[in-house]
Amino acid sequence: MVQLGIVAVFDVGLARETPDFQRYYPTSVLITGYDILFFWVARMVMLGIHFTGQVPFRAVYLHSLVRTGSGEKMSKSKGTGLDPVALNEQYGTDAMRFCLASMAAPGTDIVLSEDRLLGARAFANKFGMRRDSCSSTWKNTNKPARNWSN
Repeated sequence: MVQLGIVAVFDVGLARETPDFQRYYPTSVLITGYDILFFWVARMVMLGIHFTGQVPFRAVYLHSLVRTGSGEKMSKSKGTGLDPVALNEQYGTDAMRFCLASMAAPGTDIVLSEDRLLGARAFANKFGMRRDSCSSTWKNTNKPARNWSN
């Protein structure tokens, strides 16, 4: 498993003379789930310093994990993962975005279930209908549009 920690170095080329290495290493931030902090992130830091003498990133942003409706961690190897393209086709992109964003509070996991997606789709539909209603009302007025950039 140790070899996985040097991916950050090998992705941009171990030879420090390559333009990609000079441009992209070190980077400013690593975005990852909190569950692999000690298994993956710590190794990347240690091996990055060992092979290059530089810390590979300055900040780590830890985001929520997405779990199934029963609370299991989504995993391709376990077969508990969901296809985001299929969910977007079934529920709509706005509903998916709202569902994930509304549940992504710091320090909590996202429990993604069909009930939550249906609720997010209903909210997105109501919001869209209200937007369309207001939009058609504004089109029928003779008042000039307000300039919001000032």
